[in-house]
Amino acid sequence: MTPRPFPLLDEASLLQALNLPAIPTTRSALLRFLNSTPPCPSIEHLCHLLQVVDLAKRANDSAAIIPIVNRSINIGQWKWSIRVLKDMARARHRARKLDPSKGLESCVAAFEAAVASLVTRKDFHAVVKFTNAAIYLDVVSVPLLRHRMRALCERESYARVVETFELFKSFKLSADRWCYDDLVLARLKMADLEAAKEALGEKEKRKLETTSQTVVSLLEGMGEFGGNRTMEEKILRDSKVGVSESQAGWTRKILVLNKMMSERAKVGDTKGALAVLPHYDFRRFPGKLPSSPLFPDIPKRTKDYRPRPDAATFATLMGIALSTRNHDLAIDLFVYSLSALIPPNDHTIAALVRSIVARDGVVVGERFVNSLASGVRLLPRDIVLPPFEPTPVIRDAIFECIIRRQGLAQAVEFLDREQKAHTEAEVTNRMVNLVVLHLSRYLRAQPAITANFILRLIRLTFGRRRPKLEDLADIIRSSWERNRILSPARRRSRLEKQVGRQSRRRRSVAITSAARIHQSLRDRGSLESLEMIQHILRTDGMFNSVHAMWKYIETKILAQGLLPSHQVIAVVMRASVREGDAEEARRTMQRAIELGVQRHISFYSVLLGGASRTFDAPLQRQILAEAREHDLRPDRIFYLAIATAAARSGNPALVTDVIALATKKLPREMSPLDVGFTSVLYRALVTKAPMTDVLSAQEMVLSKLKAGLVPDRVLYHALNRTRRYLRRQGRKAQRGSAEAGATTQDTAETFVEATKANDRVRKQVLRYLSTQKMQGRASLRRLEAIWENRSKKPAKASVEE
Repeated sequence: MTPRPFPLLDEASLLQALNLPAIPTTRSALLRFLNSTPPCPSIEHLCHLLQVVDLAKRANDSAAIIPIVNRSINIGQWKWSIRVLKDMARARHRARKLDPSKGLESCVAAFEAAVASLVTRKDFHAVVKFTNAAIYLDVVSVPLLRHRMRALCERESYARVVETFELFKSFKLSADRWCYDDLVLARLKMADLEAAKEALGEKEKRKLETTSQTVVSLLEGMGEFGGNRTMEEKILRDSKVGVSESQAGWTRKILVLNKMMSERAKVGDTKGALAVLPHYDFRRFPGKLPSSPLFPDIPKRTKDYRPRPDAATFATLMGIALSTRNHDLAIDLFVYSLSALIPPNDHTIAALVRSIVARDGVVVGERFVNSLASGVRLLPRDIVLPPFEPTPVIRDAIFECIIRRQGLAQAVEFLDREQKAHTEAEVTNRMVNLVVLHLSRYLRAQPAITANFILRLIRLTFGRRRPKLEDLADIIRSSWERNRILSPARRRSRLEKQVGRQSRRRRSVAITSAARIHQSLRDRGSLESLEMIQHILRTDGMFNSVHAMWKYIETKILAQGLLPSHQVIAVVMRASVREGDAEEARRTMQRAIELGVQRHISFYSVLLGGASRTFDAPLQRQILAEAREHDLRPDRIFYLAIATAAARSGNPALVTDVIALATKKLPREMSPLDVGFTSVLYRALVTKAPMTDVLSAQEMVLSKLKAGLVPDRVLYHALNRTRRYLRRQGRKAQRGSAEAGATTQDTAETFVEATKANDRVRKQVLRYLSTQKMQGRASLRRLEAIWENRSKKPAKASVEE
């Protein structure tokens, strides 16, 4: 029996409450009355309508139930409507036992109508709940399973997508082309390329049509492998040309071009993403795109049909502008889309929020989000935006800006403010992914905190939140960072390989938590994503040689017909450099280029680091000239490698010049409080330097800490090395060593001042790191409490249930 949060009324009171002269006696009269009710009535009114249907003896009529269910969905009471449909299905099953000729078609129609309404609202959680009930009651159809697979794809529950596809065989149904498209996407997202090929082959064998959604699924799924440029170029090259949309091929659809551009931008291929722009039609747009050297020439007049850009196109373009640190260009693109009469969506607004935060700060960005619902003026463009209700996508964007710029504690305070101002606000899956990523990067020495946080969320959400591949990849990243920072064991040198011995510290690192996670995934048959492969290759103790790393790449990437990303190749090159074999690193780069991997500036950053270890100045100059010859744009890491090479040679003046050059060339990426360059400059000042320079190095770090420098563990270890050096020099001075007297040309007062300054700076850095760790744990407890409060059933549980 459907729960009724309000008591049943007698017939007279019911007619008076609904202003109805009598209970409708015919089916048509009942349907006219139900369809004339307001679209968003109260839950009490819905209960009265359901009572009228019962009195009219139409409780098993789907045409009478569907209007009630749709109105309950309109007011957010979809859990109550599930109970109504369950009662109708159970009544139908009881009727079938008495009369087998009665079918379940009306129940299926009611479930399909409810699910279709939820899909249009993008309430995919509710879609999954409705289809769960339909499967349990054997009220299943192809549209219901299709909507379920799409909803699970949107919720990134790809394993359950595969399970749902298997239900077609169980219920003896035939999957349509859209179901196969979602199955291919799920297989690719699970990094199972062979299973995806089998699904495509089965679809082709059944002669199901290839649509634009098929291409979109392939583009999105291949993004897990870094994209497939050969496939993308073939799609553009073989696209059927026509003078109208109906005559043009499916690859000329706006959906395909948008997905291709966004997937290329996602893997960092900015040039390739913008190469798709000439395939759009900008003829009816006012003027040209905002001026930028990024954009290629776009033909204004073309005979063939080209799709007109939409809001999704501009959302991708704004994301590309933000990735190049050009937030003013992103805002100009948004204004240009408004002038072209393209209504904004939540993704373009989210990109605009990121642009405002990059330009004016987090406080201004949060104020902008809070005033969206009432309409805001976009300054300095002096454009008034129409009222736009903030969606979870927009709130995820501001949450991402806060956690990356201000830390976890401020992000949790933002959630507190959101839930006080908006009772419907909740912690989304994207927010949880950002928290996991933040923990893996900033609490590097505590991978267990990240793992425990995920396990706690599974319990608090009753199993709704489960770890994803990217979460496990972040934990593996945290594990190898922990081993690198706390146990900086190097790889075996050539002498150790010849002698055949290995240090005890190295053996203790060989079995790491990352290796255990990896083995656990293999035992469960899980496949690695490209990001996880990158972190696994980075992990010390899992590969004894560079040859073993290449074998792993051949098995996991090359055997699938794919190419490794430049990040993977840089990891292998870095392993060769750590082994002291710079030539092997260059051979690795050449092998990757022969395979088809594009040259990247990160390759030369690694080569430069290897040359600096051997203090080979001519080789360093040769590497710099080669990078310029191939017209590779230096990034922050490349300049950091140059500064590190100068620091190892004990040349602080050259380090200062490199920092000035990097600041000039990369003004948007560099900061005077960059902790990486500060650590390198500190190392240059204390390397082969008199005690006066050691003292000035401590004062330099102290002044930057007062200015707002955020220290890391690398800087802390450098300060600790200086402390040990000062202690050794102090012991030599106390013994009256001739060596100490010869090497220490400073007064005893300078030595004492340097020691005190080092202790003061080191304690301040350690205090900051400890406070950050405690604040992280406290913020996690608060975040878990927020999630727990949102997971509890509301006070009006009887209404929703």
